[in-house]
Amino acid sequence: MPKTISNSYGDIRPGQIRRLIPDPDEFSFFDESRVVVILESHQHLDGTATVALMNNLIEIATDRDFVLLSDETACPFDLALWIDFTSRVKITQLTGTPAYGELDSSTLKNIDNLASVAPDVGLTSIIGTHHWKLGEYLPIIGDSVWVYRSNEMDALSTLGIPVSDEMTMDRFFNQQKVNFSLSSVFSLNIKTMRDAQIITELNIDYSRCVMV
Repeated sequence: MPKTISNSYGDIRPGQIRRLIPDPDEFSFFDESRVVVILESHQHLDGTATVALMNNLIEIATDRDFVLLSDETACPFDLALWIDFTSRVKITQLTGTPAYGELDSSTLKNIDNLASVAPDVGLTSIIGTHHWKLGEYLPIIGDSVWVYRSNEMDALSTLGIPVSDEMTMDRFFNQQKVNFSLSSVFSLNIKTMRDAQIITELNIDYSRCVMV
């Protein structure tokens, strides 16, 4: 039976397939939107999310990409998931955009973990038989597909947030102001390794001064 999604807008959560738009706080003529799947939401920390690139070019999906049929996602078209192509973006780049479909978040997390521990080989030998089908295209260094994939990674990176002490601190404290308005108890819920990475970006001495 085809998969369906419960809503088109709503909260940002792992597994949703959405359109990622340029930062609405920055004016740009050049950045184009991309279709992504949400790997993790870090909204509770600094109002960001980690996403992975998706597109409908399933014929150039490699053995490190997954071909997902429409009945697996509820999208009106088949999609390729480029699990190695990830970026951290602002939640505001996703909110208000339609949720085209949704992937099982636990399977997605497992695939993300496998890809991260085997960065230089095809995934066929690692995952064996899997209900998410791997692509079959064999890329050749320097060919048009190789260049296209490189350009897509650059485009996704351009849509991502700048990572710096100052900007991370600014996002973090703006989000914590929201959290403080909802509760008088301050706590940080570190759920994943990516959450922990955000904390390591903070200037801890400055954080202590502000919180005191």
